[in-house]
Amino acid sequence: SLQHDEFISRLCISSSTISSKLTKALLHAGEKRDTFTYLELYNCQVRHDEQAKLQSLYENGRLHQLGFYEQPRWLMMLEKTNESLNRAERYNFSNVNHNIPVYVQNNLIHH
Repeated sequence: SLQHDEFISRLCISSSTISSKLTKALLHAGEKRDTFTYLELYNCQVRHDEQAKLQSLYENGRLHQLGFYEQPRWLMMLEKTNESLNRAERYNFSNVNHNIPVYVQNNLIHH
């Protein structure tokens, strides 16, 4: 799919061992397909030399977003959500008497 189809633009992989075959497909997609521009690897095992090759795609501008994270994606998303909720609760608590509606969108508090 990565080598032949152009429909994959974003790819997030979590808690996996990234094989040389998959790395080769990712490199091919990044070099040959203008549509594949976003790659994040969460809690994945990638050989250092292959990680460096993927990093070069980002440095050359072929990937607009590249991330290597030690934690699983679900844990990072949970922490991000909790941070947003805590910020909203603190903000909401300080505005209790103002009757101003508050909501969280894209980690920003709007009213």
